[in-house]
Amino acid sequence: MEDKSPHAALSVDHLTHNADLCQKFYINRQNSEFTDFEIVVEGASLPCHRMVLAAGSPYFEAVLSNDMIEGRHGTVVLEGITSRSMRFVLNFKTEKYSKSSSDY
Repeated sequence: MEDKSPHAALSVDHLTHNADLCQKFYINRQNSEFTDFEIVVEGASLPCHRMVLAAGSPYFEAVLSNDMIEGRHGTVVLEGITSRSMRFVLNFKTEKYSKSSSDY
């Protein structure tokens, strides 16, 4: 039976929408588009999006939602993690499809 309600045209496949949104965040971060925060690891600056960080990590949510110096300055320096590992984490948060480890 066909849905003829006024909202039927607005129906969205949520899985496709979420995947497309994550892919867009990933592409934007790779191109440094609309990035508003950076993580510095092993001297490497990794541009990223505050909203994605806060949504995906209680640590970053605390850093960015409280009046911490890192949140005000738009940069956090992390110790004890390699830049390769941090790139993997950032990619994992936004990638639509799995990639091989050589892509990180």
